[in-house]
Amino acid sequence: KPFKFAPLLGTAAPSQNLAFVGDITGAGAPPLVIELDATAFSRTTAVRVLGLDEMAAYYAGLAANTTPDGEQIPVVADTMAGSEEVQVRKMVYVPPQLAALLLTKSSFTPREAWTIVGDKLLADTATDAALQATYLPVLDWLRVTGTLDAANNVV
Repeated sequence: KPFKFAPLLGTAAPSQNLAFVGDITGAGAPPLVIELDATAFSRTTAVRVLGLDEMAAYYAGLAANTTPDGEQIPVVADTMAGSEEVQVRKMVYVPPQLAALLLTKSSFTPREAWTIVGDKLLADTATDAALQATYLPVLDWLRVTGTLDAANNVV
């Protein structure tokens, strides 16, 4: 059953300290409240990105490069074969099967994220189009966040 914790001194939003009885263990401190930025669910501008196979090939070609060059893919030309315009939300749902991969560090460069997650998803879904469609939001998010937009900015 829902239970409202007594507010702690200095709590910014004491009315938000809610949980289910039995969910809180230990010293009985109220749960942390995570507030998302107002723009978290908004969509990015359309960004021209490499196709899935081209993205994998681009980063694979840089595998031996240990400098930061190539972390962000440069602006993709409209005429580049295999490219497409993609729009994504500013945050993405991460399927539970990927959580262990993403909890190994506190942050990743775009190249590290693609190498760890994108390459795995492409390998896992190579023969299963339905599974690839399930993971497409994550793959698209990785492609957009790893590519500079037309104004040469990080999205």
